Order: sequence, then structure tokens, then C-alpha cells
Amino acid sequence: MNKNNLLLSLIIFQGLLIVIGIIVIIYVIFSKLQINKVDEINFKNPISHSEFTLINDNQIQVKSKKNNKIYFEIYNLKNSKKLKTIIVNEN
Repeated sequence: MNKNNLLLSLIIFQGLLIVIGIIVIIYVIFSKLQINKVDEINFKNPISHSEFTLINDNQIQVKSKKNNKIYFEIYNLKNSKKLKTIIVNEN
């Protein structure tokens, strides 16, 4: 009787470990899917990778030159709106 109870308890314990393992695997998969969410911003004019800088998780800075002036434009990544423009004379 003791061996039967021991085997039964080991089988139940093993089943619980399998169920917990499956729950952990499902949780990790769903958390990875939420982390891999990618933000996208579209510009009207093509720019090279050296002309923009990521300021923080929500903002990007774009640098451009026009008529001896350097323009720094800050965009919001969530809605692609221009937040601020800074103009610096090149001279």
C-alpha cells in the first residue's frame, strides 16, 4: 500500500510540474510578443541613417541642412507629429 501511495503521489507531482511548465512557456511567449511591438515613423522625404537620432523611447531627432541653416526637428514616435524645430545658422 505504501508503494502505491508513493507512486501515485509522484505521478501527481510530475503532472503538476508539467502543467506549471506549460503555463510558464505560454506566459513567456505572450510576454515576448508584447515586448517586440515596433514603433514606426514615416517621413515625406527620404533620409539617411546619419541624419536622425533616437532621443528616448518616444522621440526622434532629424537633422537637415537648407540654405546655410541646420534644422533639428523633433518628432513623436507614437503619432509622427513634429514637436519642435530648432534652427541653427551654419556661419
